[in-house]
Amino acid sequence: MKAKEYAEMYIKAENKQDEAVKIVKMFLQEIIDLSKARNAKFDRALIPICKDLNQKWVKYAQLVNKHYPVTEPIKYSGFKGVIEKFNPELYQLWLSS
Repeated sequence: MKAKEYAEMYIKAENKQDEAVKIVKMFLQEIIDLSKARNAKFDRALIPICKDLNQKWVKYAQLVNKHYPVTEPIKYSGFKGVIEKFNPELYQLWLSS
């Protein structure tokens, strides 16, 4: 899914908090899907996937924040925070790359 599609989902949602959680789960699922598609067998192979998804997250955040400039913004570093919380080892590997 593209960043624009994620942003549209969030913007159209009545419950923004629930939708944000759903979108985070979808991003995590994309890690799994992309790692299978790219035949990633080692943690270091996940780094390019994380970088790609981080760029998508930043674009998603830009689109949402542009639409809602007054409300609490989506953090541009949000995807990195998700990775840090759910897989600290991968996060440290990402930082060192």
